[in-house]
Amino acid sequence: MSCSVGVAQFAIKELVCEFLVKHPGVELVQQVTNQSVDLVSSGIDIAIRAHMEALPDSSIIQRRLANVSWHLFASPEYLARTGTPESPDDLLKRQSLKVGWQPVTGHWSLENRDGLKTAIPFNPQLCSDDMTTLKQAAAKGLGIVSMPAYACRDELHEGSLVRILPEWVAGKAH
Repeated sequence: MSCSVGVAQFAIKELVCEFLVKHPGVELVQQVTNQSVDLVSSGIDIAIRAHMEALPDSSIIQRRLANVSWHLFASPEYLARTGTPESPDDLLKRQSLKVGWQPVTGHWSLENRDGLKTAIPFNPQLCSDDMTTLKQAAAKGLGIVSMPAYACRDELHEGSLVRILPEWVAGKAH
């Protein structure tokens, strides 16, 4: 099985253990990487990946397991220092953190419940394909980050991160 670091850390870690408990005769080899993997030549039977855009046509069978909305998060300390954004345009004046490492500049594609869309450009202070690093940076007050809510579950419960602009979605993966 192959999956991204974020999927392994936040979405399926409990499922992997539950599966192995239910099926003790199964041997599972998990490859965790954010790089593209040639499933056929690598001998990988299943890959679990999140994609913002549709995958290219392929002879590989693809199934959608879930639709996952991404949201904007920041620490209460950061918001106390800079103010809580009340509209997407308020993000233009804020420090940002970005999932991924290419390209360095980016934009948040936001959509509200009424279907209104806007793109907010940003130059992130930190880019990383490790969501744990980005969550820690956001919790330390270094800026606003966009990621799936399941990746921030513990931080939201603890109060070290809060969702901002809750009426807006910052992307959808499937």
